[in-house]
Amino acid sequence: MNASEERIVRLLLAIAAVSSVGLLIFGLGWYRATSKRPDVTDLSQEVRQTLVQELIESSPGLYRWTWFEPRIGYTLVPNTQLTAWNDTFVANELGFRTGPPVKQPGTFRVVFVGDSWTYGMGISQAESFPEVFAGLANRWGGQDDPVEAWTMALPGYNLLSGLAALDYFFERLQPDAVVICPSGNDNHTTPVVLPNGSLGEAPTRDAFGDPHNVTYRQRQLDSYRFRERWRVSYAALHETVEKLRLRQVPVLLAFVARWEEPQVHTALAEAGIATTFFVVPPEYTIGRWEGPPPVGHGNAAAQQLYGRWVYRALAHTLTWPDLPANTTVLDPPIYDQPTMPIDNSARTEWADWTRDQVPLSFRPGEMAPAQKTGLLDGESGAIGRATTILVRSRADSRSLRISVRRIVAAPSLYPLPLTVSISSPNGGTSVETVVPSRGPEPFQFEIDIPSDLRPGSALDVVLEAERSVASSAVLTGRSLIVESIENVPSH
Repeated sequence: MNASEERIVRLLLAIAAVSSVGLLIFGLGWYRATSKRPDVTDLSQEVRQTLVQELIESSPGLYRWTWFEPRIGYTLVPNTQLTAWNDTFVANELGFRTGPPVKQPGTFRVVFVGDSWTYGMGISQAESFPEVFAGLANRWGGQDDPVEAWTMALPGYNLLSGLAALDYFFERLQPDAVVICPSGNDNHTTPVVLPNGSLGEAPTRDAFGDPHNVTYRQRQLDSYRFRERWRVSYAALHETVEKLRLRQVPVLLAFVARWEEPQVHTALAEAGIATTFFVVPPEYTIGRWEGPPPVGHGNAAAQQLYGRWVYRALAHTLTWPDLPANTTVLDPPIYDQPTMPIDNSARTEWADWTRDQVPLSFRPGEMAPAQKTGLLDGESGAIGRATTILVRSRADSRSLRISVRRIVAAPSLYPLPLTVSISSPNGGTSVETVVPSRGPEPFQFEIDIPSDLRPGSALDVVLEAERSVASSAVLTGRSLIVESIENVPSH
Protein backbone atom coordinates (compact mmCIF):
# COMPACT_ATOMS: atom_id res chain seq x y z
CA MET A 1 0.00 0.00 0.00
CA ASN A 2 1.06 3.58 -0.55
CA ALA A 3 1.44 6.14 2.26
CA SER A 4 -2.10 7.45 1.87
CA GLU A 5 -3.61 4.00 2.18
CA GLU A 6 -1.45 3.21 5.22
CA ARG A 7 -2.79 6.34 6.94
CA ILE A 8 -6.33 5.12 6.27
CA VAL A 9 -5.51 1.74 7.84
CA ARG A 10 -4.17 3.47 10.96
CA LEU A 11 -7.30 5.60 11.18
CA LEU A 12 -9.54 2.55 10.85
CA LEU A 13 -7.56 0.69 13.50
CA ALA A 14 -7.87 3.66 15.84
CA ILE A 15 -11.61 3.75 15.28
CA ALA A 16 -11.88 0.02 15.97
CA ALA A 17 -9.81 0.35 19.13
CA VAL A 18 -12.19 2.86 20.67
CA SER A 19 -15.46 1.62 19.20
CA SER A 20 -16.35 -0.71 22.05
CA VAL A 21 -15.87 2.09 24.59
CA GLY A 22 -17.64 4.79 22.60
CA LEU A 23 -20.82 2.76 22.23
CA LEU A 24 -21.24 2.47 25.98
CA ILE A 25 -21.63 6.08 27.05
CA PHE A 26 -25.04 7.00 25.62
CA GLY A 27 -23.67 7.07 22.07
CA LEU A 28 -21.46 10.10 22.74
CA GLY A 29 -18.23 8.31 21.95
CA TRP A 30 -19.65 6.95 18.70
CA TYR A 31 -20.62 10.44 17.57
CA ARG A 32 -17.22 11.89 18.39
CA ALA A 33 -15.41 9.03 16.69
CA THR A 34 -17.43 9.36 13.50
CA SER A 35 -17.75 13.14 13.32
CA LYS A 36 -14.37 13.27 11.54
CA ARG A 37 -14.40 10.31 9.18
CA PRO A 38 -11.39 9.38 7.02
CA ASP A 39 -11.96 10.24 3.38
CA VAL A 40 -11.84 6.97 1.45
CA THR A 41 -14.00 7.99 -1.48
CA ASP A 42 -10.96 8.39 -3.71
CA LEU A 43 -9.96 4.73 -3.23
CA SER A 44 -11.22 1.92 -5.39
CA GLN A 45 -13.69 -0.67 -4.08
CA GLU A 46 -10.94 -3.32 -4.17
CA VAL A 47 -8.61 -1.21 -2.02
CA ARG A 48 -11.39 -0.48 0.49
CA GLN A 49 -12.20 -4.16 0.88
CA THR A 50 -8.49 -4.88 1.38
CA LEU A 51 -8.30 -2.24 4.11
CA VAL A 52 -11.30 -3.72 5.90
CA GLN A 53 -9.81 -7.21 5.80
CA GLU A 54 -6.51 -5.91 7.20
CA LEU A 55 -8.45 -4.12 9.95
CA ILE A 56 -10.21 -7.34 10.92
CA GLU A 57 -6.97 -9.32 10.98
CA SER A 58 -4.98 -6.64 12.84
CA SER A 59 -7.55 -5.93 15.59
CA PRO A 60 -8.82 -9.26 16.97
CA GLY A 61 -11.02 -7.60 19.59
CA LEU A 62 -12.27 -8.81 22.94
CA TYR A 63 -15.68 -10.33 22.31
CA ARG A 64 -17.31 -13.48 21.01
CA TRP A 65 -20.93 -13.81 19.85
CA THR A 66 -23.04 -16.13 22.02
CA TRP A 67 -24.38 -18.26 19.18
CA PHE A 68 -25.69 -20.73 21.77
CA GLU A 69 -28.05 -18.09 23.23
CA PRO A 70 -28.48 -15.01 21.01
CA ARG A 71 -30.44 -13.14 23.71
CA ILE A 72 -27.19 -12.69 25.64
CA GLY A 73 -25.40 -11.18 22.66
CA TYR A 74 -21.75 -11.74 23.54
CA THR A 75 -19.13 -12.55 26.14
CA LEU A 76 -15.41 -11.94 26.30
CA VAL A 77 -13.27 -14.40 24.38
CA PRO A 78 -13.16 -17.38 26.80
CA ASN A 79 -9.98 -18.75 28.35
CA THR A 80 -7.92 -15.88 26.97
CA GLN A 81 -5.61 -13.30 28.49
CA LEU A 82 -6.92 -9.88 27.55
CA THR A 83 -5.76 -6.33 28.13
CA ALA A 84 -8.51 -3.73 28.19
CA TRP A 85 -9.69 -0.72 30.21
CA ASN A 86 -6.55 -0.39 32.35
CA ASP A 87 -6.46 -4.07 33.31
CA THR A 88 -4.87 -7.31 32.14
CA PHE A 89 -6.78 -10.45 33.07
CA VAL A 90 -7.77 -13.92 31.91
CA ALA A 91 -11.43 -14.36 30.92
CA ASN A 92 -12.86 -17.58 32.34
CA GLU A 93 -14.33 -20.44 30.32
CA LEU A 94 -17.72 -18.69 30.07
CA GLY A 95 -16.14 -15.42 28.90
CA PHE A 96 -16.43 -13.24 32.01
CA ARG A 97 -13.83 -11.42 34.12
CA THR A 98 -14.50 -13.35 37.31
CA GLY A 99 -13.77 -16.70 38.96
CA PRO A 100 -14.30 -20.18 37.49
CA PRO A 101 -17.90 -21.33 36.94
CA VAL A 102 -17.57 -24.43 39.14
CA LYS A 103 -18.86 -23.62 42.60
CA GLN A 104 -16.70 -25.06 45.34
CA PRO A 105 -18.52 -27.04 48.06
CA GLY A 106 -19.45 -24.91 51.05
CA THR A 107 -19.17 -21.63 49.13
CA PHE A 108 -21.87 -18.94 49.41
CA ARG A 109 -21.96 -17.54 45.87
CA VAL A 110 -23.44 -14.12 45.07
CA VAL A 111 -23.91 -13.55 41.33
CA PHE A 112 -23.79 -9.91 40.19
CA VAL A 113 -25.65 -9.01 36.98
CA GLY A 114 -25.02 -5.69 35.23
CA ASP A 115 -23.10 -3.70 32.67
CA SER A 116 -19.84 -1.74 32.62
CA TRP A 117 -20.47 -0.21 36.05
CA THR A 118 -20.83 -3.62 37.67
CA TYR A 119 -17.92 -4.97 35.61
CA GLY A 120 -15.68 -2.22 36.98
CA MET A 121 -14.71 -0.69 33.67
CA GLY A 122 -11.48 1.28 33.97
CA ILE A 123 -10.21 -0.48 37.12
CA SER A 124 -8.99 -3.94 38.02
CA GLN A 125 -11.28 -6.81 38.97
CA ALA A 126 -9.98 -6.71 42.55
CA GLU A 127 -11.04 -3.05 42.84
CA SER A 128 -14.60 -3.60 41.51
CA PHE A 129 -17.47 -3.32 43.97
CA PRO A 130 -18.53 -6.99 43.74
CA GLU A 131 -15.05 -7.92 44.99
CA VAL A 132 -15.20 -5.19 47.65
CA PHE A 133 -18.50 -6.70 48.80
CA ALA A 134 -16.95 -10.20 48.96
CA GLY A 135 -14.11 -8.91 51.12
CA LEU A 136 -16.54 -7.28 53.55
CA ALA A 137 -18.79 -10.35 53.60
CA ASN A 138 -15.91 -12.66 54.45
CA ARG A 139 -14.83 -10.33 57.25
CA TRP A 140 -18.18 -9.28 58.72
CA GLY A 141 -20.77 -11.77 57.42
CA GLY A 142 -20.72 -13.91 60.52
CA GLN A 143 -20.83 -17.29 58.77
CA ASP A 144 -18.37 -20.11 58.35
CA ASP A 145 -18.80 -20.58 54.58
CA PRO A 146 -16.62 -18.38 52.36
CA VAL A 147 -18.52 -15.78 50.32
CA GLU A 148 -17.74 -15.48 46.62
CA ALA A 149 -18.70 -12.69 44.22
CA TRP A 150 -19.26 -13.99 40.67
CA THR A 151 -19.56 -11.08 38.25
CA MET A 152 -21.78 -11.72 35.23
CA ALA A 153 -21.41 -8.23 33.79
CA LEU A 154 -19.88 -6.74 30.65
CA PRO A 155 -19.60 -3.31 29.04
CA GLY A 156 -22.58 -2.75 26.75
CA TYR A 157 -24.97 -5.18 28.45
CA ASN A 158 -28.51 -4.00 29.13
CA LEU A 159 -31.06 -5.59 31.46
CA LEU A 160 -32.35 -7.93 28.76
CA SER A 161 -28.94 -9.35 27.92
CA GLY A 162 -27.79 -9.58 31.53
CA LEU A 163 -30.98 -11.29 32.69
CA ALA A 164 -30.80 -13.67 29.72
CA ALA A 165 -27.26 -14.62 30.79
CA LEU A 166 -28.43 -15.22 34.36
CA ASP A 167 -31.27 -17.41 33.15
CA TYR A 168 -29.07 -19.41 30.79
CA PHE A 169 -26.20 -20.04 33.23
CA PHE A 170 -28.28 -20.25 36.43
CA GLU A 171 -28.13 -24.01 36.98
CA ARG A 172 -24.43 -24.12 36.20
CA LEU A 173 -23.57 -21.29 38.60
CA GLN A 174 -25.97 -22.25 41.43
CA PRO A 175 -26.15 -18.78 43.02
CA ASP A 176 -27.11 -18.44 46.69
CA ALA A 177 -28.05 -14.79 46.17
CA VAL A 178 -28.29 -12.47 43.15
CA VAL A 179 -27.53 -8.76 42.90
CA ILE A 180 -28.98 -7.08 39.79
CA CYS A 181 -27.57 -3.66 38.96
CA PRO A 182 -29.72 -1.67 36.48
CA SER A 183 -28.10 1.27 34.68
CA GLY A 184 -29.59 4.42 33.25
CA ASN A 185 -29.09 3.31 29.62
CA ASP A 186 -30.62 -0.16 29.93
CA ASN A 187 -33.22 0.69 27.29
CA HIS A 188 -30.47 0.90 24.66
CA THR A 189 -29.77 -1.94 22.26
CA THR A 190 -27.03 -4.37 23.24
CA PRO A 191 -24.19 -3.91 20.72
CA VAL A 192 -23.36 -6.65 18.25
CA VAL A 193 -20.00 -8.33 17.78
CA LEU A 194 -18.24 -7.26 14.59
CA PRO A 195 -16.12 -9.75 12.60
CA ASN A 196 -12.94 -8.51 14.31
CA GLY A 197 -14.35 -9.12 17.80
CA SER A 198 -15.11 -5.50 18.71
CA LEU A 199 -18.56 -4.06 19.38
CA GLY A 200 -20.67 -2.04 16.98
CA GLU A 201 -24.14 -1.17 15.76
CA ALA A 202 -26.05 -3.26 13.22
CA PRO A 203 -29.06 -2.46 11.01
CA THR A 204 -31.10 -5.32 12.47
CA ARG A 205 -34.23 -5.61 14.63
CA ASP A 206 -33.35 -5.45 18.31
CA ALA A 207 -34.67 -7.28 21.38
CA PHE A 208 -37.15 -4.47 22.15
CA GLY A 209 -38.88 -4.81 18.76
CA ASP A 210 -37.48 -1.78 16.95
CA PRO A 211 -36.36 -2.40 13.33
CA HIS A 212 -32.80 -1.24 14.05
CA ASN A 213 -30.32 -0.80 16.89
CA VAL A 214 -31.32 2.04 19.21
CA THR A 215 -29.04 4.41 21.14
CA TYR A 216 -30.43 7.53 22.78
CA ARG A 217 -28.41 10.71 23.21
CA GLN A 218 -30.65 11.81 26.09
CA ARG A 219 -30.75 10.50 29.65
CA GLN A 220 -34.41 11.48 29.91
CA LEU A 221 -36.91 11.79 27.09
CA ASP A 222 -40.66 12.25 26.75
CA SER A 223 -41.05 9.77 23.91
CA TYR A 224 -43.41 6.80 23.68
CA ARG A 225 -40.73 4.37 22.45
CA PHE A 226 -38.26 5.59 25.08
CA ARG A 227 -40.79 4.85 27.84
CA GLU A 228 -42.01 1.63 26.22
CA ARG A 229 -38.49 0.24 26.01
CA TRP A 230 -38.12 0.91 29.74
CA ARG A 231 -41.42 -0.88 30.34
CA VAL A 232 -40.07 -3.93 28.50
CA SER A 233 -36.90 -3.81 30.62
CA TYR A 234 -38.81 -3.67 33.89
CA ALA A 235 -41.19 -6.43 32.78
CA ALA A 236 -38.16 -8.68 32.26
CA LEU A 237 -36.81 -7.61 35.66
CA HIS A 238 -40.15 -8.42 37.31
CA GLU A 239 -40.17 -11.88 35.73
CA THR A 240 -36.62 -12.58 36.95
CA VAL A 241 -37.35 -11.41 40.50
CA GLU A 242 -40.38 -13.72 40.65
CA LYS A 243 -38.36 -16.67 39.31
CA LEU A 244 -35.70 -16.11 41.95
CA ARG A 245 -38.34 -15.86 44.65
CA LEU A 246 -39.78 -19.22 43.59
CA ARG A 247 -36.27 -20.68 43.70
CA GLN A 248 -35.86 -19.16 47.19
CA VAL A 249 -32.84 -17.19 46.06
CA PRO A 250 -32.59 -13.74 47.71
CA VAL A 251 -32.37 -10.93 45.17
CA LEU A 252 -31.13 -7.38 45.65
CA LEU A 253 -31.49 -4.51 43.17
CA ALA A 254 -28.55 -2.10 43.33
CA PHE A 255 -29.25 1.02 41.25
CA VAL A 256 -25.67 2.17 40.75
CA ALA A 257 -25.39 4.26 37.60
CA ARG A 258 -26.90 7.70 38.00
CA TRP A 259 -30.44 7.24 39.24
CA GLU A 260 -32.72 9.61 41.12
CA GLU A 261 -34.44 7.85 44.03
CA PRO A 262 -38.03 8.99 43.25
CA GLN A 263 -37.51 7.79 39.67
CA VAL A 264 -36.59 4.30 40.91
CA HIS A 265 -39.54 4.06 43.31
CA THR A 266 -41.92 5.06 40.54
CA ALA A 267 -40.50 2.57 38.02
CA LEU A 268 -40.60 -0.35 40.47
CA ALA A 269 -44.11 0.49 41.66
CA GLU A 270 -45.47 0.73 38.12
CA ALA A 271 -43.84 -2.63 37.24
CA GLY A 272 -45.13 -4.32 40.40
CA ILE A 273 -41.61 -5.20 41.61
CA ALA A 274 -41.24 -5.70 45.37
CA THR A 275 -37.75 -6.70 46.55
CA THR A 276 -34.89 -5.21 48.52
CA PHE A 277 -33.14 -2.32 46.77
CA PHE A 278 -31.06 0.79 47.27
CA VAL A 279 -30.06 3.71 45.05
CA VAL A 280 -26.54 5.10 44.81
CA PRO A 281 -26.90 8.90 45.14
CA PRO A 282 -25.87 10.32 41.76
CA GLU A 283 -23.35 12.67 43.37
CA TYR A 284 -21.23 9.59 44.16
CA THR A 285 -20.89 8.72 40.47
CA ILE A 286 -19.44 12.02 39.22
CA GLY A 287 -16.66 14.44 40.04
CA ARG A 288 -14.02 12.99 42.34
CA TRP A 289 -15.78 9.60 42.22
CA GLU A 290 -15.35 9.19 38.46
CA GLY A 291 -12.87 6.71 37.03
CA PRO A 292 -10.01 7.40 34.62
CA PRO A 293 -10.91 8.67 31.13
CA PRO A 294 -12.30 7.87 28.66
CA VAL A 295 -14.56 5.59 30.68
CA GLY A 296 -15.72 7.89 33.50
CA HIS A 297 -17.23 5.11 35.62
CA GLY A 298 -16.79 4.77 39.37
CA ASN A 299 -13.15 4.85 40.48
CA ALA A 300 -11.62 2.67 43.20
CA ALA A 301 -12.82 4.99 45.98
CA ALA A 302 -16.37 4.93 44.62
CA GLN A 303 -16.24 1.14 44.34
CA GLN A 304 -15.46 0.95 48.06
CA LEU A 305 -18.71 2.81 48.75
CA TYR A 306 -20.78 0.71 46.33
CA GLY A 307 -19.40 -2.53 47.79
CA ARG A 308 -20.20 -1.35 51.30
CA TRP A 309 -23.75 -0.47 50.32
CA VAL A 310 -24.30 -3.83 48.61
CA TYR A 311 -23.11 -5.59 51.76
CA ARG A 312 -25.45 -3.57 54.00
CA ALA A 313 -28.45 -4.24 51.75
CA LEU A 314 -27.76 -7.98 51.48
CA ALA A 315 -27.02 -8.19 55.21
CA HIS A 316 -30.44 -6.64 55.77
CA THR A 317 -32.00 -9.50 53.76
CA LEU A 318 -29.77 -12.32 55.01
CA THR A 319 -29.68 -11.15 58.68
CA TRP A 320 -25.91 -10.79 58.60
CA PRO A 321 -24.29 -8.33 61.05
CA ASP A 322 -24.30 -4.73 59.93
CA LEU A 323 -21.11 -2.80 59.28
CA PRO A 324 -19.69 -0.18 61.63
CA ALA A 325 -21.08 3.28 60.94
CA ASN A 326 -19.44 5.27 58.18
CA THR A 327 -18.33 8.59 59.63
CA THR A 328 -17.49 10.27 56.31
CA VAL A 329 -20.30 9.33 53.88
CA LEU A 330 -23.96 8.86 54.71
CA ASP A 331 -25.21 5.39 53.73
CA PRO A 332 -28.30 5.47 51.43
CA PRO A 333 -31.55 3.99 52.78
CA ILE A 334 -32.47 0.36 52.13
CA TYR A 335 -36.00 -0.49 50.96
CA ASP A 336 -37.87 -3.80 50.84
CA GLN A 337 -40.37 -2.40 48.34
CA PRO A 338 -41.07 0.97 46.71
CA THR A 339 -42.49 3.30 49.36
CA MET A 340 -42.57 6.70 47.68
CA PRO A 341 -45.74 7.72 45.84
CA ILE A 342 -45.80 7.68 42.04
CA ASP A 343 -43.69 10.69 41.14
CA ASN A 344 -45.21 12.76 38.34
CA SER A 345 -42.39 15.29 38.60
CA ALA A 346 -40.20 12.88 36.60
CA ARG A 347 -42.56 13.24 33.66
CA THR A 348 -42.32 17.01 33.95
CA GLU A 349 -38.54 16.77 33.96
CA TRP A 350 -38.62 14.51 30.89
CA ALA A 351 -40.80 17.08 29.13
CA ASP A 352 -38.32 19.83 30.01
CA TRP A 353 -35.40 17.80 28.64
CA THR A 354 -37.34 17.08 25.47
CA ARG A 355 -38.18 20.74 24.92
CA ASP A 356 -34.52 21.69 25.35
CA GLN A 357 -32.95 18.91 23.28
CA VAL A 358 -35.40 17.84 20.56
CA PRO A 359 -36.25 20.46 17.88
CA LEU A 360 -39.67 20.90 16.27
CA SER A 361 -38.21 19.90 12.91
CA PHE A 362 -35.37 17.82 11.51
CA ARG A 363 -32.73 18.84 9.03
CA PRO A 364 -29.25 17.39 8.57
CA GLY A 365 -26.68 19.40 10.46
CA GLU A 366 -25.57 20.30 13.95
CA MET A 367 -28.68 19.15 15.84
CA ALA A 368 -29.15 15.91 13.89
CA PRO A 369 -27.10 13.67 16.23
CA ALA A 370 -29.45 14.51 19.11
CA GLN A 371 -32.46 13.48 17.01
CA LYS A 372 -31.34 10.11 15.71
CA THR A 373 -31.64 6.83 17.56
CA GLY A 374 -30.56 4.56 14.68
CA LEU A 375 -28.21 4.55 11.72
CA LEU A 376 -28.29 8.01 10.15
CA ASP A 377 -25.54 10.27 8.86
CA GLY A 378 -26.17 13.56 10.62
CA GLU A 379 -24.31 15.65 8.08
CA SER A 380 -25.98 14.39 4.90
CA GLY A 381 -29.26 12.93 6.18
CA ALA A 382 -28.51 9.54 4.56
CA ILE A 383 -30.13 6.64 6.40
CA GLY A 384 -29.63 2.89 6.37
CA ARG A 385 -32.45 0.45 5.70
CA ALA A 386 -34.24 1.65 8.86
CA THR A 387 -33.84 4.40 11.44
CA THR A 388 -35.79 6.52 13.91
CA ILE A 389 -35.69 10.31 13.98
CA LEU A 390 -37.03 12.29 16.95
CA VAL A 391 -39.12 15.39 16.22
CA ARG A 392 -40.97 17.34 18.91
CA SER A 393 -44.66 17.85 18.17
CA ARG A 394 -46.36 21.23 18.16
CA ALA A 395 -49.70 21.83 19.86
CA ASP A 396 -51.20 23.22 16.63
CA SER A 397 -49.97 20.37 14.39
CA ARG A 398 -51.89 17.28 13.32
CA SER A 399 -49.34 15.88 10.84
CA LEU A 400 -45.69 15.86 9.79
CA ARG A 401 -44.39 16.60 6.29
CA ILE A 402 -41.41 14.45 5.33
CA SER A 403 -39.10 15.32 2.43
CA VAL A 404 -36.65 12.74 1.07
CA ARG A 405 -34.21 12.60 -1.82
CA ARG A 406 -32.92 9.76 -3.90
CA ILE A 407 -29.27 8.72 -3.67
CA VAL A 408 -27.87 9.81 -7.02
CA ALA A 409 -25.20 7.12 -7.08
CA ALA A 410 -27.78 4.31 -6.65
CA PRO A 411 -30.42 4.69 -9.41
CA SER A 412 -31.16 0.95 -9.39
CA LEU A 413 -32.52 1.23 -5.85
CA TYR A 414 -35.68 3.04 -7.02
CA PRO A 415 -38.61 2.81 -7.06
CA LEU A 416 -38.21 2.10 -3.33
CA PRO A 417 -41.14 1.07 -1.08
CA LEU A 418 -40.97 3.01 2.17
CA THR A 419 -43.00 2.66 5.38
CA VAL A 420 -43.07 5.49 7.91
CA SER A 421 -44.71 5.10 11.31
CA ILE A 422 -45.15 6.94 14.60
CA SER A 423 -45.88 4.62 17.53
CA SER A 424 -48.23 5.45 20.40
CA PRO A 425 -50.13 3.63 23.19
CA ASN A 426 -53.19 3.13 20.97
CA GLY A 427 -51.29 1.75 17.99
CA GLY A 428 -49.89 4.87 16.36
CA THR A 429 -50.07 5.88 12.72
CA SER A 430 -48.30 4.74 9.58
CA VAL A 431 -48.11 5.50 5.90
CA GLU A 432 -46.78 3.42 3.01
CA THR A 433 -45.37 5.14 -0.02
CA VAL A 434 -42.92 4.54 -2.86
CA VAL A 435 -39.95 6.78 -3.57
CA PRO A 436 -40.08 6.98 -7.40
CA SER A 437 -37.16 6.48 -9.74
CA ARG A 438 -37.90 9.72 -11.56
CA GLY A 439 -39.66 12.99 -10.91
CA PRO A 440 -39.10 16.20 -8.97
CA GLU A 441 -37.14 16.28 -5.74
CA PRO A 442 -37.54 16.37 -2.88
CA PHE A 443 -40.23 13.69 -2.77
CA GLN A 444 -42.75 14.74 -0.11
CA PHE A 445 -45.55 13.06 1.83
CA GLU A 446 -47.33 13.48 5.16
CA ILE A 447 -48.10 11.29 8.15
CA ASP A 448 -50.71 11.96 10.85
CA ILE A 449 -49.54 12.56 14.40
CA PRO A 450 -51.22 10.07 16.78
CA SER A 451 -53.93 11.87 18.73
CA ASP A 452 -53.08 10.05 21.98
CA LEU A 453 -49.59 11.56 22.25
CA ARG A 454 -49.10 14.70 24.32
CA PRO A 455 -48.35 17.91 22.40
CA GLY A 456 -44.72 18.78 22.96
CA SER A 457 -43.61 15.16 23.31
CA ALA A 458 -40.95 13.67 21.06
CA LEU A 459 -42.40 11.75 18.12
CA ASP A 460 -40.57 8.54 17.21
CA VAL A 461 -40.59 8.79 13.40
CA VAL A 462 -39.56 5.35 12.15
CA LEU A 463 -38.48 5.06 8.49
CA GLU A 464 -38.20 1.54 7.05
CA ALA A 465 -37.08 1.08 3.46
CA GLU A 466 -37.61 -2.22 1.72
CA ARG A 467 -33.91 -2.49 0.95
CA SER A 468 -30.64 -0.60 0.92
CA VAL A 469 -27.47 -0.65 -1.17
CA ALA A 470 -23.76 -0.47 -0.46
CA SER A 471 -22.30 3.01 -0.21
CA SER A 472 -19.03 4.07 -1.79
CA ALA A 473 -17.81 5.79 1.39
CA VAL A 474 -19.07 3.73 4.35
CA LEU A 475 -19.65 0.08 5.14
CA THR A 476 -23.29 0.43 6.21
CA GLY A 477 -26.01 0.41 3.56
CA ARG A 478 -27.88 3.48 2.37
CA SER A 479 -31.48 3.74 1.18
CA LEU A 480 -32.34 7.43 0.84
CA ILE A 481 -31.61 10.92 2.15
CA VAL A 482 -33.96 12.58 4.63
CA GLU A 483 -33.96 16.26 3.74
CA SER A 484 -36.44 17.47 6.37
CA ILE A 485 -39.26 16.55 8.74
CA GLU A 486 -41.56 19.40 9.74
CA ASN A 487 -44.72 19.96 11.76
CA VAL A 488 -47.66 20.96 9.57
CA PRO A 489 -49.96 23.55 11.23
CA SER A 490 -53.58 22.40 11.31
CA HIS A 491 -54.99 25.78 10.23
